[in-house]
Amino acid sequence: MGDRSPRCRRRLRYDNSIAVAVAVSQSSHNPGGGSTFLALRELRFARRRFTLIGSVVALVAVLVVILSGLSSGLVNDGVSGLQRLPVTAFAFDAGTKLD
Repeated sequence: MGDRSPRCRRRLRYDNSIAVAVAVSQSSHNPGGGSTFLALRELRFARRRFTLIGSVVALVAVLVVILSGLSSGLVNDGVSGLQRLPVTAFAFDAGTKLD
């Protein structure tokens, strides 16, 4: 049914009438119970999946950087015309809304 070694045994716990397998660690020097080993084994056997997920995260990060640069550039272009005017003050009509 599973691993019957003395280091790790499986015990069934019932939560809301669903059996959940919980790995219980018997090791006192490794409180993680081998989770690092499982993570490294998963990385080794599922390289393609992790490569795909990593590339998607990298592409999203690049997209955020590009959109951030684009939005700040558009704001600077919109305001630059007003900043270059050789005036000391602006006058607005009485009913003008200010942001």
